[in-house]
Amino acid sequence: MKNCAANALLLLLAISAVATAIKVDPIVWSTPLDNDIALPSTSSKWIATKSFGAVIVSNNNNLTSLDPRTGAILWSNTHEDINVTNEAGFDVSTTTVVLAVGNRVFGFNLTDGAYLGSVQVTGPNDGGILIIQEHRDMFIVWGPSALAVVGSDLTVLYSMVISNTTASSCNSFGVHEDYAYFLLFVRPVESYLTIVNLKTFTERIVHNVNGVSQTGMNGRIAAAFVSDAELPPIMYVELSSGEVIWQVDVAQDGGSFTLILTNDLVVLLDGNCVVRAYDVKTGALVFEYQSAFNEILNSVISAGRLVLLGEMSSSVHFNGPCYVEAIDLTTGTSLRMVFVPVSNTPGTTWPSPISVAVGTNYIALNNQGYTCIDLLTLTAVSHQLSLPGVQNVGATLITANSTTFVFAGLLNAAAVVISN
Repeated sequence: MKNCAANALLLLLAISAVATAIKVDPIVWSTPLDNDIALPSTSSKWIATKSFGAVIVSNNNNLTSLDPRTGAILWSNTHEDINVTNEAGFDVSTTTVVLAVGNRVFGFNLTDGAYLGSVQVTGPNDGGILIIQEHRDMFIVWGPSALAVVGSDLTVLYSMVISNTTASSCNSFGVHEDYAYFLLFVRPVESYLTIVNLKTFTERIVHNVNGVSQTGMNGRIAAAFVSDAELPPIMYVELSSGEVIWQVDVAQDGGSFTLILTNDLVVLLDGNCVVRAYDVKTGALVFEYQSAFNEILNSVISAGRLVLLGEMSSSVHFNGPCYVEAIDLTTGTSLRMVFVPVSNTPGTTWPSPISVAVGTNYIALNNQGYTCIDLLTLTAVSHQLSLPGVQNVGATLITANSTTFVFAGLLNAAAVVISN
């Protein structure tokens, strides 16, 4: 085991600020979005992109399809039953755009925006659908009281009835290869993992589970057992059989935690910003690292590194400064921290950055635009600060040479092309 907790002090010496002049990425196109109804305090816009080029943005009850190369509006659609200022889900398959409001899923033709209809997902009215994730032209529908798999033709292929008398909520889900999996908490104390085969829609149950990784690797996922002790067991689970390959006791704070998988490691981030990595074959502890972050806002594996977006300090009234930190997954050492500016401009809506990683490019939003960080050199290499109120970003037209990043904000959608 390599204990890397002492590196937290050395880490501060490697912080790189974005104060120096860096390249300004040109905006390839910018398209206005419903300026007459966009209200900074209440409106929501988000964006769904696919690697093949589909770009759909939404504002209130409006859908707009954009050409990712030019920003030209391909079609626009308004539907009175849709209002995305509510909790909602949103995604795109190769043929269909779907939105969810409450417990109903709405479908639109990807080519021309024609309304295809809607379908009700079984479950109580409270809670509703929070997330829709497209996977192999199916949509995994998830929320505290909604569990379903819906086809691109809006056929309900699988659903689980969640009754108020039998289950408190579904707290998380994931999808990997031919499987979707849901974590349910059942009154009064039971919780279990349901694994659904997406070809046969048969189920396997793993009992006494209270946390899962949202992604899998090589047909397996990581999960946490329910435990009354301060050392909850972490386990490695085969999705096809529900078999527990190994399990280990883990010293962590007993609060929130995140599980991430690589080909070689199960990575655990706990609520104290401690990172632990375990060998996927044996469950042996490979390294342990204490981050200097006060809070980790986002985590992802990209370019062979564990990339953390976090705050160094914060208070009830003010968010602390945000940094991106990369951790070497071989040694468990921090490679560097890079400062990410966050705008305090009045009227901006996101107090902390949203980020996305594609290959070696890490895009962190900052209310006025974004900063692009090269994950190999761990330096801020470019930015664009002329995207006021930017709220979300999606990646499309991903090739070996470049990626088109499309941004949606309070007033418009815009795109930049960044070399890979």
